[in-house]
Amino acid sequence: MKFKSCIKTIIFLFALSLQSQNLIALPADVENIPPTQYSQTALSEISKAKESIYVVMYLASFDPTEPNSQVSQLLKGLLDAKNRGVQVKVILDQNLDFTDEPGPNEIYKNKNQAAFEYLRSNDIKVFYDTAETYTHAKAIVIDHETSILGSTNWSKAALTKNNEANTMIHSKEFSENLINQFEQIKLQEYIPAVVTPTVKIPRDFLKQKNLGEIVSQSDERTLDVYLYLLGQYNQNKDSKVELNYDNLAESLAINKMTKEDYRRQITKILLKLKEKYKLIDFENPTRNQNAEVILKESKNDSFELPTAYWKYLWNQKLNLSAKTMYLIVLSNTNPSTPSIGMSREDISKRYSISESFVSDGNKELRIQNLLDIQYSSLEDQNYSNRQPNVYTPKPLYDPVELQKEITKLGQKEGQDKLQRAINTASIFYEQNDPKAIKVLIDLENQYGQKIIEQATQKIADKNPDNPKRSMGYLVATIKSMAKS
Repeated sequence: MKFKSCIKTIIFLFALSLQSQNLIALPADVENIPPTQYSQTALSEISKAKESIYVVMYLASFDPTEPNSQVSQLLKGLLDAKNRGVQVKVILDQNLDFTDEPGPNEIYKNKNQAAFEYLRSNDIKVFYDTAETYTHAKAIVIDHETSILGSTNWSKAALTKNNEANTMIHSKEFSENLINQFEQIKLQEYIPAVVTPTVKIPRDFLKQKNLGEIVSQSDERTLDVYLYLLGQYNQNKDSKVELNYDNLAESLAINKMTKEDYRRQITKILLKLKEKYKLIDFENPTRNQNAEVILKESKNDSFELPTAYWKYLWNQKLNLSAKTMYLIVLSNTNPSTPSIGMSREDISKRYSISESFVSDGNKELRIQNLLDIQYSSLEDQNYSNRQPNVYTPKPLYDPVELQKEITKLGQKEGQDKLQRAINTASIFYEQNDPKAIKVLIDLENQYGQKIIEQATQKIADKNPDNPKRSMGYLVATIKSMAKS
């Protein structure tokens, strides 16, 4: 059990590997935290936070496939706090295992990347320190009053096996001094590269007429096969891909056909890619054999498509317009430029697709919670003078896990309330965003169903590309109506 001091204890605040070497004596209430109780204690204090949580962590070893792990619970605790209005800020060490001459791909070895991506994708303020120093602190400061610090990283070993030493200090002065030191940490000025495996997609494929022609012919399966081939390419110098027909048939969801039928269909598509689009070269294989495909498009100028596109079956779930727009947005953004301003007219001309096709793709991506679009204001201007939309791609998530999260909301809040929230969220194309659904449920709990419906109707009357047709504007409208 935790041991709490019976009297005020004088503690000494060291610089914690930062630049300042000052030694400060401060009065404080101190509690020892046994290693087996660190996670429980941290989660309890995080759940009590009313105003702010400041986390500085050397290692946050997060595995998205283990939602019940203690690390996942700690990160989820930060998300829950943020969702109830607490200001959350996290600083992580870059944790790069540099070689003697670190190259551009060293960022992929960042042990904190998965935690960084989880926090960032949930709109939590998260930063890296700079690469030239180690931020070795393991500390949490809550409401500028309670500090938890010691040797424990947020890792499976530290939380379940290691002999660690930690303490909880109740002192406003101590917490303020600690935060002041953390504010001295130099932060990374750019967003590090995504750690998930990716596939290189040639930009020339989008810029030339190939994509536009595929779209004009509604030739979705040809696009699917070409992307699949790029995904199978292992960067060999001859640009060769050994194509397994059975695996491709499964990826295309046509494997319920007879083998003869789907091999015939795939061969027709390969011939089209070879003869019409000039993207590959191949020879028709003998019966039941794999095909050897040679990719002809230049891959020197390329962008990254996460392999989660196939892992989570987005290649089957998205329609042609959504697939096309997701590729276009990805090709124009990168870790250092996560958003891009583009008008529909510009996209239409640059990629030889219609403006209505662009709108259809945008709508589907917004519905699937894969794209954020900021529309410029219409006040004091007409559509012809409007600024370009700002596009920001969102990570490719697992739809099965998302549905589980929404189901849990229904079990907790009731199916009727959940369905009303989903219906309202659909007005903003956010019916697949659990955060938006949870906000709407909380608003109904606070203000009642009637005022939510009245405010929603006002927002629903606006055009889909009106910046006031948004969750933020709905929240403001509800609060304004409640006051009046």
